[in-house]
Amino acid sequence: MDILASLIADHRWFYEQVALLDAKVFDYANKYYAKDWAKKVEGPAKEVLGSLLARMARHEKLEHEVLFPALIEHNVVERAVLERMEKDHAGINRGLRQFMDAFGLPEEQLGREKLLRLLRLVNLVQQHMIREETEVFDPARAALSWDVLERLGERAAACACASR
Repeated sequence: MDILASLIADHRWFYEQVALLDAKVFDYANKYYAKDWAKKVEGPAKEVLGSLLARMARHEKLEHEVLFPALIEHNVVERAVLERMEKDHAGINRGLRQFMDAFGLPEEQLGREKLLRLLRLVNLVQQHMIREETEVFDPARAALSWDVLERLGERAAACACASR
């Protein structure tokens, strides 16, 4: 599989997981809006976040170690675009940590803060994926041959296996 197809498949999966997380949190908030609703959502939210974090880490690694160096080598996108993507990644990681940290807040702050942090996180992830697909993946697909994309996909698969 070519590297872009693999990374785009990750994006689709991320969209699904973020939507699932969003639905679980808001579903619990609506059903159980009481003093303990936030505690009830903690388990399901952490489960979704755990799988999301693992795949996001692998996804970032493939971009940083395989795709981004190839894009620079082939002069596909400017370094500033990739630096923006890296800042996005840092912001998303920060948002994930802040959302997880909300579980440690006092009960009276937990619900409101968790919802606000989740909304910020969902927005960060969605905006980043749109930017990455239009500013990085689309130019890469246009500039790199199928053979190059396939070779990068093979390197990405080897890199992903080595990181497990």
